[in-house]
Formats: sequence, structure tokens, C-alpha cells
Amino acid sequence: MKEQALRFGKEERLCGILAGPRHPGRPAILFLSAGLLPKSGPHRMHTEFARSLAEQGWLSLRFDVSGNGDSRGSISREGAERTLVNDVREAMDAMQRRFGIERFILFGLCSGAEAAHRTALEDGRVEGVIALDGFIARNWLFPLFHYLPRLFSLRKWRSWLAKRSVERRQADDEEIAFWDYDWPSRATLEREFTALCKRGVRQLLVFSGGCVNCSYERQFHHVFRRVPGVRRWIRVRYLRHADHTYLLSRDRAELLAETSRWLEATFPLRDEVTPEALVAASSIFGMPQGAPGHEEIR
Repeated sequence: MKEQALRFGKEERLCGILAGPRHPGRPAILFLSAGLLPKSGPHRMHTEFARSLAEQGWLSLRFDVSGNGDSRGSISREGAERTLVNDVREAMDAMQRRFGIERFILFGLCSGAEAAHRTALEDGRVEGVIALDGFIARNWLFPLFHYLPRLFSLRKWRSWLAKRSVERRQADDEEIAFWDYDWPSRATLEREFTALCKRGVRQLLVFSGGCVNCSYERQFHHVFRRVPGVRRWIRVRYLRHADHTYLLSRDRAELLAETSRWLEATFPLRDEVTPEALVAASSIFGMPQGAPGHEEIR
């Protein structure tokens, strides 16, 4: 499996890595950075996932956002949220202009998940979203599922006491906020998810045990039960034993397996793709004529 560096955006200030084959029957996957993390993702998760999905026939681009890693800073004075959404749209523009790709799936953790949600609302080229610890709202069942298991866990009590000890030694003004906007209200999120479902945007929402706003798997569908088509267009998984950044390799493996199953089930190869179309797609990427369509980008 070969990978290719790609510079794109205004003055080619953004840098990313392409991985996998180009297949005309499938959308491309964009891995969005979270916070100040580089394009490799937390604990190299994006790199692991991109290479594994490439073996399954998926093309992906993981890239550094403005001012991070190998990408230069943005000249815009817009906030972090707006800048990241602009970066994602520039990545889609580059993929469409250079390779003719018009369909995309956005994969993001935390602020990356929120940027994926925002971009999907604005750009019709987004057909799928994989959001890790993204937008959700609490309900009356949240504290029941959140606190009861902790009451009977010695490990949780020890962790809480240790955390409280650290908090006493830290001043409140030492906290740093990297994401510069308020969490949307429940009513706002309901309108936004309704808009995405009406447009047919397929979503896989995965919440970890480290998510502060989700405590059980059915919470999202309970909260947003009035969103038309919510169960048709949105699949939710709750990985209770995983932490927010998927530190453990076993948790990343479980997440990758869930992601792969969802991708294959939700975006099957289109029946209308012909051998001639595969050959044409191969020539776009400099592949040898007559290639079967699953060769790597050169």
C-alpha cells in the first residue's frame, strides 16, 4: 500500500497524506484533526485507520489543519471553528479539482467531530459523518447511567479522589480553552440533525466512556426521538470501556471494526460501476491502463 503527500488550499498552505485506491463507486474519507493534534490523530489512530481501510478499498486523506503540523497558518482572523470548517472544505475542493471526487465521508474526534457536523450542514458533498464524542444532549436518564456504576466501583472512587487532589492544587485561571464557541442548545441540535437526516446524510455516532455528555447507548435516540428518520440515518454506538482518545490498542481495534462494518453496510459499491469506469478512474491517478481499480495511488 502506497501513500502520497498532498499540498492544497490557498497558496498550498495545507498538507495531507492520501492513502488507498480510488474507486468511482465509493466516497473518499477525510480524517479531521482534533484540537492541536497532528494528522496522524490521537495515538496515530488516523494513520492506523487510513492504512487498514486502504486495504479494504477506501481512499482517504488525513491532513494537518491551519497552523498545525506541516500546514501553515491561516491568514484569516476567523475563530478556530470557522477556520477548521474552511480547511475541510478546501480539502474537498482539492480532491474534487484534482481527482474528480464529489462524495465525502468526514471522520472526526471531539472538535473534529463538531467540525464534521458543521461542514456537513454547509456542504452537500458530505454524504457521511463518523463522529467520535460529538454533539449530544443530556436527559433525565443520564445521571442514572453515569453515577450508579461509579458508586460501586472502587477504582472510580480512587480516581475521583486523586482528581480532586490535583484540582485543589490548580488555579481556575490555568485552564486553556481551544474551542471558542458555546455548545449548541438541544433545540438547535434537533434542527440541525433534522436538516442532515432530511438530506440523507448517513451518520455513525460513537461515544466513549470518557465522553462527559453520554452515559448509555440509547441516549442519543431518546433525546432526539422527534428528529424525522433519526433511526434510519443515524447509528449510535457506546463504547463504555474506551477513553476519550482511545489510548488502548484494543479500543482502537474495536472502533476500527465498528467503522469498517458501518462503511461496508452503508456505502456498498454501486452496481452501475463498470469495468470501463474503473479503467478511466485508474488513468486519473496515473495507474496503468487496464488496472482493476484497486491499485494504490502513485
